[in-house]
Amino acid sequence: MGDLNYRIDMTQEAVQECLKKKDIESMLENDQFIKEQLIGLDVDNFFEGKIEFMPTYKFKIGSDNYDFSDRVPSWTDRILYKSIINLFILFLKSY
Repeated sequence: MGDLNYRIDMTQEAVQECLKKKDIESMLENDQFIKEQLIGLDVDNFFEGKIEFMPTYKFKIGSDNYDFSDRVPSWTDRILYKSIINLFILFLKSY
């Protein structure tokens, strides 16, 4: 578990529009962590469950409103895991 500080590679305006529409998929397509996973950087051999919820960072204190003052909202609190089964599947796919 950790605060990984990965962000969504979109402008604040684009993220605000996605948030209004509850368009999680567009934001995930631009998620820095997922991009690094796809090209095998940094988090090699770690896995994450499917994200089916809105970004978790950063809200204005005491409200349900996102704070856009310094950053684009993102999924910074993530749980990664290693699995022998998933590593075996990756091994088989490489052949």
